[in-house]
Amino acid sequence: MFRFASATVSSFARNSWPSVRLFCTAFVGLSVFQRHVVELWHSDGPSMRPTLNGDPVDILLVDRWTPAFKFSVGDVVIAESVNNPGARVTKRIIGKV
Repeated sequence: MFRFASATVSSFARNSWPSVRLFCTAFVGLSVFQRHVVELWHSDGPSMRPTLNGDPVDILLVDRWTPAFKFSVGDVVIAESVNNPGARVTKRIIGKV
């Protein structure tokens, strides 16, 4: 009986390995993609009206691939808050120096 249970577990593990490997690969791939290429970000609140309505929340697709500091007037950027260092804020560039 112990042998039968051992064979069943081994068979289950062997048959489920491709699914586990696919899940792990997809999870790592999506994590890397979100961290370095594109990120989903939500903007809520009235500070970006009328561009971003914020009613109840707007979802933004953030480009992480473009090199930093290549912004132009009118771009919407996400930056770390000066007042609250753990938070990020959504702002629009209105001019260049």
